[in-house]
Amino acid sequence: MKHAGILMLLLSVVVFAGAAPDRCCLKEESGVGKAAIPMYYFDAASGECKTFMFGGLKIMVNDNRFASAEECMENCGGKKCS
Repeated sequence: MKHAGILMLLLSVVVFAGAAPDRCCLKEESGVGKAAIPMYYFDAASGECKTFMFGGLKIMVNDNRFASAEECMENCGGKKCS
């Protein structure tokens, strides 16, 4: 029984250590490319969704990127980032 507790503790540490950061708390990244596609990102400092120009290539970008302000607010509205 003692070993089961230790195993559960180790497993929870591995799961949480490998978790990806919340996409809403990531900074805006326009990425590479010249497409200039208007998109939205969640600005954690203001708590609002703001527009930016996405370069079009999903290289060197994060997931804080939404096709509409509505989608951004549905996913991130009211989010608190530390």
